[in-house]
Amino acid sequence: MKSKRFVSMLVHGALAAALCLGVQQPTQAQAATPAQVSSLDDVGKAVAFVVAQGSFWDPQTAAQVADNWTGTAFIIDPSGLAVTNNHVVAGAAILEVYLMGEREPRNAKVLGRSECSDLAVIAIDGEDFEYLRWYEGTLKAGLPIYAVGFPLGNPELDIEDGIISKVKASGDTRWSFVKQVIEHSAATNPGNSGGPIVTQNGEVVAVHFAGFDKARQYFAIARDEALPIIRQLMREKDVDSIGINPLADILELGGQKFGGIWVQAVQSGSPADDAEIKPGDLLIEMEGKPLAENGTMREFCSIIRSRRPTDKMNIKVLRPSTGELLEGQINGRPLKVISKISSTQATTTESQEAPSATLDIVNESGQTISGLNIVTPDATEWGNNVLSKPIAPGKSTTLEGIPAGIYDIRALDEEGNFLSAVFSVKLEGEQTWTIYPRWASWPKNTRELIKDNFANNANKWPLGSTDAADFTLADGTLNILIKSDNWVSWQTYQRQLSGQFIGEVLCRTSGEDAECGLGFALDNKNLIWFRVNPAQQEYSLRLLEKGQWSEDLIEPNTSVYIAPVGWNRYTLGRVGKNVVLYVNGTLIDLVETNKIPRGKVIFGGASNATPDVQIQLDDFLVWTVQ
Repeated sequence: MKSKRFVSMLVHGALAAALCLGVQQPTQAQAATPAQVSSLDDVGKAVAFVVAQGSFWDPQTAAQVADNWTGTAFIIDPSGLAVTNNHVVAGAAILEVYLMGEREPRNAKVLGRSECSDLAVIAIDGEDFEYLRWYEGTLKAGLPIYAVGFPLGNPELDIEDGIISKVKASGDTRWSFVKQVIEHSAATNPGNSGGPIVTQNGEVVAVHFAGFDKARQYFAIARDEALPIIRQLMREKDVDSIGINPLADILELGGQKFGGIWVQAVQSGSPADDAEIKPGDLLIEMEGKPLAENGTMREFCSIIRSRRPTDKMNIKVLRPSTGELLEGQINGRPLKVISKISSTQATTTESQEAPSATLDIVNESGQTISGLNIVTPDATEWGNNVLSKPIAPGKSTTLEGIPAGIYDIRALDEEGNFLSAVFSVKLEGEQTWTIYPRWASWPKNTRELIKDNFANNANKWPLGSTDAADFTLADGTLNILIKSDNWVSWQTYQRQLSGQFIGEVLCRTSGEDAECGLGFALDNKNLIWFRVNPAQQEYSLRLLEKGQWSEDLIEPNTSVYIAPVGWNRYTLGRVGKNVVLYVNGTLIDLVETNKIPRGKVIFGGASNATPDVQIQLDDFLVWTVQ
């Protein structure tokens, strides 16, 4: 293994008083025209609760399903034109909206939709509506925003505050490929889809379309991406669409895995309808290029965007219900059967029958477990509580009939607070999860020395660039861009400690080759380093002596308590004769050692074979043990 080089940035004066910071004057609000919303208090008057009824083909059950679902829309014109997500209205036979203060719904019709940008414009029956205007300022990280909508099908308006975390985030999803996306920190849930992200003056900066609650990441279609498309949709013109309700998936075909786009519904009179595409079909190729190889809509949308709406496009379709493989064209010849395969050879990875598993939950946490969620790792929400009744301390329960597979599992206490979680766990046969107390072996007498959420640089962390790494403070996080391969970078809490201590930090990484780290250093050449590769769920405790990495104090190991995606809370401490390691409150390992008996707490990250990795850090704490 190639040795890691290392660099640090020391904190001088980290215990000094907070800096006196200035704030920007608020911009003067534009004068409101009649029916135009001009404050956050009035935003609800221009936001609609959407109820859609219809049928769609469900890949998980391989059947046509009649159902209703909900979402959010916001009015942008006094005539009743409103914006929402395409996935809110796609497949709907009946579309109704509820406005603030009205008991009866109004009918709405879809004027235009964009499958790839996940946008739609609907026309609500009526006139003289209050409406929202678009924000005209520059979108930048740190801008305070509010997510407005109707989460979880609740018709009561919900407003959550946050900031823009990133002005350029990834727009790849299973149902769209949006080119310009912002990431924000305002918590959302299913039902917020199509809702506005607004400023304190009620001005729209983006359209919410996706959230990954497990990773505390929420995404919205940026204003500059949405507006040109919305203007076309208002003219009853579809954009980047062939007339389907798409969902990217990975399937098994002839014993091999392939990507494809499931057709959940087909719009009457659309190019897809003319090509005789049917709900339940799987688009596997377009213009000779395989689709959804990475499980997203990227290839599908890139092809459509590189052609005019009337251009002919060759397609290849698998029809699992009959085992037929078909070829045809969008805007050209209809589909024709070219071969037939066994229906048992084409099954989705989601609907394929699998053996069931049994999971015993043993509660040794000392608290009542009132909630348990079991979801697949790609789920964006934690889902429903699978417990029929709470599990008392010292008791257990058995869950049967779980389809064998890979899962994330979370336990909650009586008040709904996080108790424990495991990630990417393979369930098959009979298995047991014992839930232990949070912070087991935590010393009783501790005194907090520092707590920094990086909202500002009150603790004077040195920022700037070196040849190997860039250190910045933005969006309430301390960020390290490691530009070199096999490099360790850290910040140092400049207080000498001896004896027992505990250090803790929240950390997330970008890429499979990035690591988080927390350590204790005598100096730059002598330290212990708790390193974690979240993507691999791997950790170890390394020892640097006289500038050389020695034999690991704890050899590389894996832990299901490490979340592969999103934030993890890492804790390193010397308690008694042991160095203890925690992840998200669970003790995962310890070792008895007298190495590095005094020093300073350090925190940061590392690269391996790949340079240009990003480390984000938050909520840094240090305690001394009395």
